[in-house]
Amino acid sequence: MSQEAMEVVLDHLHARRRRDRDAVAATLDPAVVHEGVRPELICHNRDEVLSMVERSMRAMQSGIDRLEILDAGPDQAVLGVAGPRFREVEEASPAGEVFILMTVRKGRITRMRDFRSREDALAAAHPRPTSS
Repeated sequence: MSQEAMEVVLDHLHARRRRDRDAVAATLDPAVVHEGVRPELICHNRDEVLSMVERSMRAMQSGIDRLEILDAGPDQAVLGVAGPRFREVEEASPAGEVFILMTVRKGRITRMRDFRSREDALAAAHPRPTSS
């Protein structure tokens, strides 16, 4: 992943940790899309993503046990998050993990897509060509 993509993802995480809505907004493209693991869990723009982030910040009770950022290409990263707050979330894996494929373009996050497994997130970042 590019240095720029890494910095944007880290800035986004830091802003969320500080619960700084304006700083979170600064990391998001106005047309950002966030796709949850279920079809009805989708945000179509920055305002919708910020609304979801604010709900998440208000509901945050327990911390994070593990955080990982994996290179998924020049403009993509897979963010893996695990901890107590994810163990009872339907969208998480049974182990309480969530993996988010993040796409960064022109200094802003343009897409986030949630997965229950690291392997699925990495596969989505590097789709295999289909043979005809």
